[in-house]
Amino acid sequence: MTFILSACLFVVMLAQGLTLRPADLSVPPHDRGLLWLSLALRYVLTPILALVAGFIFGLDLNGHHATGLTLAAFAVPSVAVLPLVAVGGAALPQAVFLTAIGSAVGLILLPLVLWLTFTPADLGMLFWPWLIYAVIPFAAGLGLRSLGFNGGRWLPIISSAAIGVIYLIALIKGWGPGIWAVMQACLFLAIALVTIALLLGRRLALPDDQTATLTFTTLLPMAALPIGLTTWADPQLWPPMAIWGILAYLGAGLLIILRLRRR
Repeated sequence: MTFILSACLFVVMLAQGLTLRPADLSVPPHDRGLLWLSLALRYVLTPILALVAGFIFGLDLNGHHATGLTLAAFAVPSVAVLPLVAVGGAALPQAVFLTAIGSAVGLILLPLVLWLTFTPADLGMLFWPWLIYAVIPFAAGLGLRSLGFNGGRWLPIISSAAIGVIYLIALIKGWGPGIWAVMQACLFLAIALVTIALLLGRRLALPDDQTATLTFTTLLPMAALPIGLTTWADPQLWPPMAIWGILAYLGAGLLIILRLRRR
């Protein structure tokens, strides 16, 4: 099972890198404000909201479910946001650089969060999986993309299938008491994030396409990453991450439908 999760994570992170380019990591001067706002929403507000959701719905803040939901909140933004942004009429170039920089920041932050969450003995099992199954494939994907290779039309399909396998394993292995509370906490988190992102966009007078981009890039996490990096931990950690990932995709799809109906 560990091998399957690790192999799927390698494919997912390779696809993440192949979808982006090293040039996407450069921030246009006029978009720096949007970048800082996006990073604050994803890596400051989202974890806080995850803890609040866990408290409201009775998850033990020192337990596996609350820990899993917090880890999911630190996941890198998923490149799956890009086709959704294109369909939903948001600002695609800005979504690309927000996703690229969010991926780089998330790859650095997640081990730090794991370091705060687990014991030093557990961390010895983290470094090499993090390097081999997350950092190296992501960097390799960026390098291959800069050489003109984009993976073709099959790589996104394979990557989506790998994410599905990771979520399925996470739900099957970690299913147990308290799942209903986890679902409620994840739903609360999704609704709260969307509401706050939309209100911020209106308050700051952002164009509609930038507001939509900010919402999508904040909402959609690569929850497969923290699942894959904690294969050595208790499987009860995994369901909150998988449920959050699934609900985020469903929420993004609903937002797109609502945007298209308003046109």
